[in-house]
Amino acid sequence: MALREISSVQVPGGQGAACTVQAGQYVRVVDVEGGQVADFNAWTLPDYQEQFWSGRTRIVEGAHLSTGNRLFSSPNMEVLFTITDDTVKRVDSPLGAISHDLIYARCSSGLWKLRGVDNAPNCQDNLVRAIESYGLTAHNVHDAFNIFMKTGIGKDDRLFEEPAESVAGDYLELRAEKDCLVAVSSCPGRGNRFPDWQSRPLRLDVMAEE
Repeated sequence: MALREISSVQVPGGQGAACTVQAGQYVRVVDVEGGQVADFNAWTLPDYQEQFWSGRTRIVEGAHLSTGNRLFSSPNMEVLFTITDDTVKRVDSPLGAISHDLIYARCSSGLWKLRGVDNAPNCQDNLVRAIESYGLTAHNVHDAFNIFMKTGIGKDDRLFEEPAESVAGDYLELRAEKDCLVAVSSCPGRGNRFPDWQSRPLRLDVMAEE
């Protein structure tokens, strides 16, 4: 199956951006330089009445997603997207971490304050800024599908994260099953923890079948 590009949206490192995608089209979340996590939110168009449901998707599809998995909505449990391609090459983790996480919640200024960092860049604020031109607010932001994020649960029953294993040009491709607004944050978390590490850009490519 050949795809052609309809549009492309740049997501600057440590910031957010949004785009619309029609049912039957595809959106590729591209890790431009490698090693970057993408926090993904979605809402149905034109009324935003359904939004991505991280918890229900995790129960039905598993805690880490890849090709063939579906993304469900709240409250009516409609299928918003089906993952059609995943170019990330999996590397075995001694602790069992896997890419494309549905366990973690998006980071926020409150989380970073608990960790002792005031006024830190965060995914909650990035997503708010990405969707405000569509008339949505902070109350519409929801728990994310953390694309490229490699995570697991340790023997102490605590969540843990390992560096993303995506390399430059890797992407996750999703086919829209409904008309949707998509927003993505280039998560600044690693940069907040390690000042020498700089958040890296992402790209949203909207594609259609030839």
